[in-house]
Amino acid sequence: MSLVLGVDAGATKTFALVADKDGHILGFGQGGSGNHQVAGLEPALAVIRRSSEDALAQAGASPPVDFGFFGLAGADLPVDFALLTPAVEGMGIARRVCIKNDTMVALRAGLKRSWGVAVISGAGFNAGGIGPDGREIQLPGLGVLSGDWGGGGDIAQGVIRLICRAWDGRGQPTVLTEMVLTALGLPSVEELIAQLYQSQFDYYPGQFDQRRLLALVPLVFEAACGGDQVAQDLVVRV
Repeated sequence: MSLVLGVDAGATKTFALVADKDGHILGFGQGGSGNHQVAGLEPALAVIRRSSEDALAQAGASPPVDFGFFGLAGADLPVDFALLTPAVEGMGIARRVCIKNDTMVALRAGLKRSWGVAVISGAGFNAGGIGPDGREIQLPGLGVLSGDWGGGGDIAQGVIRLICRAWDGRGQPTVLTEMVLTALGLPSVEELIAQLYQSQFDYYPGQFDQRRLLALVPLVFEAACGGDQVAQDLVVRV
């Protein structure tokens, strides 16, 4: 049976699907971060491999499949493709491999036609598009370095800055202060600052997992809907 594999590897999660040539889904696998910029190259590749193998096992198939499409967050610049392409091909999961940025996965999943624009605001931010004539454009997606702002990580960092400024008087008071401290289980803004500072250096004990900050993003929208001006201004910026 002719099979294809599709992988969507993001900064926080990875999904893999195996389908036949008619598009019937036969197997599914999932894992954590498949973004080499976030998890590191080898851990990201391990997640991609494991998710793909789980999907194949559920489909009752063994690698290699005929074709594998890998939409990878972090596949932003030519140097990324030069690094990722031989690594993915070397897994032996698919006879033919195509790697694109994960924005192209969102574009094709959200549109019936083959052209359009996709904007991703996940843990990070990116956007890409395909024209009616087949031309592709892809933003660098390198955060503030390339002017690409608006992902969950950016919003979470924005929240921290805003409540710190509210605490020391440089900014406006906001309900986000109490909401964030409660969500993180911390007694004060001073303790939050100390925890975040210490997490930058491995010689301090009790490291704070900065990935917990992503869970703060829904609080921004909750506070904004409740009328908090500071939260509303942050949402408008996004």
